[in-house]
Amino acid sequence: MQFEGKTVLAFKAEPLVLKPFIEERGELICVEDPSLHLHSFAATRDDLVKEINEQIAMLWREYALCADEKLSAPALALKQTLKERLEVVPNAKG
Repeated sequence: MQFEGKTVLAFKAEPLVLKPFIEERGELICVEDPSLHLHSFAATRDDLVKEINEQIAMLWREYALCADEKLSAPALALKQTLKERLEVVPNAKG
């Protein structure tokens, strides 16, 4: 996944596997990954994929790139999880 036009993130050893479900009203497709604090939903599959990518990019910016001293203990744990599961890879498109 790419964000900010240049940074590309990829899951290291295991891909992100999400099991979509339909919310109570039957209008939105939802996914969750508690280990990443990821909770995404959208009306279409394409919109859901976009939302997931945007949330992971936000989590990376706000937690993985943040100085440790600015984070609470739970936020540090999330930072560690993100860094264990994701990596920045060279952007093949330039």
